[in-house]
Amino acid sequence: MQAFTRLRHILLPLLMCYTSIAFSARAAQLPGSLDNALKELDQAIEQRDKYFSVKQGRIDSLKTRAASMQPVNRIKLMRQIGDEYHHFNVDSALKYYHSGAQLAQQLNRTSEEQQFRLLWASLLPIKGAVFEAIATFDSIPAQDVFPENQTLRYKVGNQLFFYLAGNYPIRESQNRFARRAMLYTDSLVSLLPAGGDDTRFFEAELYFMNGERQLAVAILSELLEKLPNDSRLFAHTASILADYYSGSNHPEDALFYKAVAAAADIRSATREETALHSAGVMLYDRGDLDRAYAYVINSLSNAVSSGAAVRAMQTAESLPIIGQSFRKSDKRKVTFLMWLIVVLVVALGSILAMMFYVKKEMRKLQSMKEQLNVANRMKESFISQFLSLCSIYMEKLEEFNRLASRKIKAGQVEDLYQLLKFGKMVEEQNLLFCEIFDNAFVHIYPTFVEEVNRLLESDKQFTLTQPNKLNTELRILAFMRLGVDDSSQISRFLGLSLNTIYTYRNKIKSKARRRDTFERDIMQIAQIS
Repeated sequence: MQAFTRLRHILLPLLMCYTSIAFSARAAQLPGSLDNALKELDQAIEQRDKYFSVKQGRIDSLKTRAASMQPVNRIKLMRQIGDEYHHFNVDSALKYYHSGAQLAQQLNRTSEEQQFRLLWASLLPIKGAVFEAIATFDSIPAQDVFPENQTLRYKVGNQLFFYLAGNYPIRESQNRFARRAMLYTDSLVSLLPAGGDDTRFFEAELYFMNGERQLAVAILSELLEKLPNDSRLFAHTASILADYYSGSNHPEDALFYKAVAAAADIRSATREETALHSAGVMLYDRGDLDRAYAYVINSLSNAVSSGAAVRAMQTAESLPIIGQSFRKSDKRKVTFLMWLIVVLVVALGSILAMMFYVKKEMRKLQSMKEQLNVANRMKESFISQFLSLCSIYMEKLEEFNRLASRKIKAGQVEDLYQLLKFGKMVEEQNLLFCEIFDNAFVHIYPTFVEEVNRLLESDKQFTLTQPNKLNTELRILAFMRLGVDDSSQISRFLGLSLNTIYTYRNKIKSKARRRDTFERDIMQIAQIS
């Protein structure tokens, strides 16, 4: 909502409307006067802990359900938990969106991973991570977006770039961000179902942008009549109307709608908000210092609790001015001002901690990206080795066919039979397979032997007699690391009997430090986490 407040000064013709909508046109569910609107806001502030408690209870219930679910079913609940946290606790929302993306990646659920990345990007500017937000959003170009994610991408683009247009300090960048936001808004209107509340809201935005201001205000006023007064869309709609009236020099109407929006924010348990702070500043201009002080303090408390670093700094900007006037009006308020300073210091400390957290998460993401690059190179190397092995086997097969043809033509069938009977060719192929397999596996997992030895008793560890050459026991473990756990398959690969494979596996397991988890520990070797 703050984005639209500042966007008014960036794109003044965009938000300046005719003043034909007055208090007489307000919906029946709205307060009948400015005084009633302020009283309802005061009551909402008194009960805000109740609204926040209900919200937290709903989140805790979702967490409990998610904890008992299988990973494939947990993804949807992680999205719901992140959405619940979205305007309630930004740090927690980022955490669940990030964790959801990781889980979706592990399960190869690419569409859900893309959704989590978009939602994660939408929250980063609130933490001050502007460039990371733009980079993440732009890393998902339109041509790569899944059809089911198109609407979400446009909504995130609309939210992200309107926010940046209203808060970024450089005018040239503000205009560029505003133009991008307008493009996503236009795309949203074409995608969303006609006549829906979201569609009407974005249509109103477009009318504002195109200069059809009367129609835009009429749509927003109509929306307020039908929307529940505890919804985010209701609060957003009222706040934009307040910005319009403020720009058209109707301060009482502007304060009325800001108060309505702030009360709706509290009812919807929204902590990451701007309407309450804006109402406090407007009351300060009217000389109502008691209410102004209370509203700004509550808004700052919300910003700090939500982890919205940028909101906290914006709210804190008005504190010195209001505090100074408050002290002049009544010396007894000095004690409260001291507490205000304490809160501000705590808020600044929280902001620094939040910024440190974001940087730490970015470093973790970079590290994960590097690990994934290594994994991709390993995969490519393994595929290359596999193709090389296939090529060699094809050559050997052709060579055997030529040999068999020559023997048969020369009438040397007995020689051919003896060659097959003693299995010399099979033995040669097994040796060739083991040589290529050993070389490929050691190249892909260069520390495999060392990590296996860490799992074994100190006096029962393996020592390689030749570089890049595994013994039979290590080959069995290598197959297990690659996910080939079936002993019959391993026996066919290595040309050994099934009983021999069982004997080797039991022998290896008897050397382990932790026998119960040995096979699971083998699977953890060189795993990306």
